Amino acid sequence: MVNGKHSNLCYLDAMEGAFDAFARRALPRGIIRPGDGECVTDFIHHLLFHIPYPRMIEYASAAIFKHEWRGLPRWKDIETDIGKEPNSHDIEDREKRLAQDAEFARRFAKSR
Repeated sequence: MVNGKHSNLCYLDAMEGAFDAFARRALPRGIIRPGDGECVTDFIHHLLFHIPYPRMIEYASAAIFKHEWRGLPRWKDIETDIGKEPNSHDIEDREKRLAQDAEFARRFAKSR
């Protein structure tokens, strides 16, 4: 028996954690040198993933970009295109919070 939604969230959290670990090691070593308004993903041409099912690659890459791009100038353009990201801390109902986060993630994944 598997809880698919929980499994997906764990996978996406693990992908973000792995990416953050890479960035924490690459930046101090000068492997990647982002300038103002840039981030690590701007310097990566290919991302490789283990994927439990084909569509997960879309969700995983979008999660990494969303995670990295928050706070950069481009984030305002993204929110102008697809709407503001929900503030999860304002929503007490867990299922409602997850649903709103998932809907924003879908819009983000389909954005330019």
